[in-house]
Amino acid sequence: MNIYIYGDHLPSLRLNEEDGYLEDDYLKYGTPICAYSNYKTLETEYEYLSIFQLVPQILRDSGITYSAYFDAIAAIREEYPIVQSAWDIDLDDESIKRLYRIEYDLMFGEKYLLR
Repeated sequence: MNIYIYGDHLPSLRLNEEDGYLEDDYLKYGTPICAYSNYKTLETEYEYLSIFQLVPQILRDSGITYSAYFDAIAAIREEYPIVQSAWDIDLDDESIKRLYRIEYDLMFGEKYLLR
């Protein structure tokens, strides 16, 4: 069994302002992840990742077959481990455009990746 513990945001404490957390984007937007497995070693490829990239990691670690949607998310991770407006992301990059098209299709389109 694999267990993943991940917080979704930095707590809103005044202490964060005093410690400089709000001045450093990695501290401000980053959230520690804890992963444990009782049957194998879990290798962390990236120090940082966006929350939407956690699911493909869990599926891959578990050896579960997954859809092309998660392949598309995992593929963008090599170039952009974090997709967040605070980082320099080239919105004209083809992989970012592809991700946005996929998300748009899943929300409002024909849901091609689910077929």
